[in-house]
Amino acid sequence: MWVDEGLINDHTDGHIDTIARFIAPGVVMCMAPQTEDDPNAATLERIAQTLATFTDAQGRTLKVVTIPSPGRVLDEDGQIMAASYVNFYIGNSTVVVPTYGQ
Repeated sequence: MWVDEGLINDHTDGHIDTIARFIAPGVVMCMAPQTEDDPNAATLERIAQTLATFTDAQGRTLKVVTIPSPGRVLDEDGQIMAASYVNFYIGNSTVVVPTYGQ
């Protein structure tokens, strides 16, 4: 499986953890744009479409679940950030999710 697009200004050069996460066997989560001004709207739609064409190691077509994109998030210099709610961390007793001032 390969996703060959990433978010605008992603300093990691498209690490998959900002784009998609497996959340169960055969189930992958990615973001969907929620506003017209989302700078990654076209990219996010292509990523979801691409993921839906993949199969897992058992030959099952992946089920794609989307969550809302944070949309246009600017840094202190007014530059578009590679904002992603998919870049979360699950620990033993907590889940850490970026919030972008929401």
